[in-house]
Amino acid sequence: MNKREFLEILKDYLSNHFSADEVNDILRDYEEYFIDGEIEGKSDLQIIESLGSPKSIVRDLVDEMKESKLNDSNKRFDKIYDSLNKVKLKVKDSYYKTKEIINNKLTPNLKNDNDGLSTKLIKVLLACLSLGLMFGWILFILMMVSGGLTLVALNIAFIALLGTSGPLFVLDKSIASLIIFASLGIVGFDIIVIQVYLYIIKLGKNIYKQYINWLKNKKKYIQAKEKMNYKGDDIDE
Repeated sequence: MNKREFLEILKDYLSNHFSADEVNDILRDYEEYFIDGEIEGKSDLQIIESLGSPKSIVRDLVDEMKESKLNDSNKRFDKIYDSLNKVKLKVKDSYYKTKEIINNKLTPNLKNDNDGLSTKLIKVLLACLSLGLMFGWILFILMMVSGGLTLVALNIAFIALLGTSGPLFVLDKSIASLIIFASLGIVGFDIIVIQVYLYIIKLGKNIYKQYINWLKNKKKYIQAKEKMNYKGDDIDE
């Protein structure tokens, strides 16, 4: 095999995986290998032996191309992931700052009477907050109940549909296979939906418990503040 035959074979292999411009660029690079080899006094056969077969060259180039695309894809994914993490951290930071401000505002100051809101105003604000959250909690319960009933109804309808499609299993095997695969898909999706449904219920329950504990904590501060004010009034009298 000489230089011309090598480059022709290489071109044929390259054209199956690369564009015309890419093929020309690669062939130009290998043309330079032959020029450098000729300068060093090597024959075409010696140069070809050092380069390897055209098929192995193209296979290595294709592997490099796939790896490069995979790395580019991973880099794009990493950028998206980093951006989402930044947004998540900002939201989380804003949430904790807001939570801290509300917590401080609704906590009576036990050290100085002149600082912070009065216990009466704090009680009113806590009552308004509780009413708003109670409305949201009732809405959440109604949504969960309606979602659960819908899920049960869909499962009953699915079971009924399977019961009525019995004759189709006998008439046509292709329809029977389709029904079986569809049933497996629906069952898998159903399991995922149930898991998400139970997770949402558990999350809502935990949030409700956390709020009740937080409310009880505020009441303790209010009671302590009122005792301090009561003792102060007794001293003044």
